[in-house]
Amino acid sequence: MDLRKQKTEEAIRDAFLHLRATRPLERVTVRELCDSARIGKATFYLHYHDVYELSERMQADLVRSILDGIPHPQLILTDTPTFTREFSTAVWSKKNLIDILFEGAQASVLPSAIDDALQRELEQLSPDFAGDERAHVVLTFQVYGAYYAFMRYSSTMPADKVIALTSELAEGLWTHQGDGGGRA
Repeated sequence: MDLRKQKTEEAIRDAFLHLRATRPLERVTVRELCDSARIGKATFYLHYHDVYELSERMQADLVRSILDGIPHPQLILTDTPTFTREFSTAVWSKKNLIDILFEGAQASVLPSAIDDALQRELEQLSPDFAGDERAHVVLTFQVYGAYYAFMRYSSTMPADKVIALTSELAEGLWTHQGDGGGRA
């Protein structure tokens, strides 16, 4: 990408984040975004169809960034507490962007997007995961549970305490199966 196009893209995204920090997505207009970014509407439309496409791309980039912050996603299969720590730390590192991009009506989009992406990634990393229904359910439970616990309590407790508690709770997820046996 040439430097001019990159700077324009950064200006659009920065302006969008500034506007989204103060209002819901439905109230952000292309005109005010362009004014804030100091670009013309035609320039905006060279990059995006509308503010919803911009939002979706920025959300997808944030999901990818969170996933990149989980160094060992396959640990959900063998060491759920460590996976939970890595997952929660990755979420914590992006909390400011999460609060902006996934605010209001968008709040439930993030855990679903992370869960879907992790399910696909783990199916590629581990053939055992692809056919293991229990593993899929545990991953979903872990992602949603850790995410919502973290988002709910990170403003009233230190983040490291929330991460430690969710990791501790994750300890037994793989050790109890319906037939009473443990996971090998």
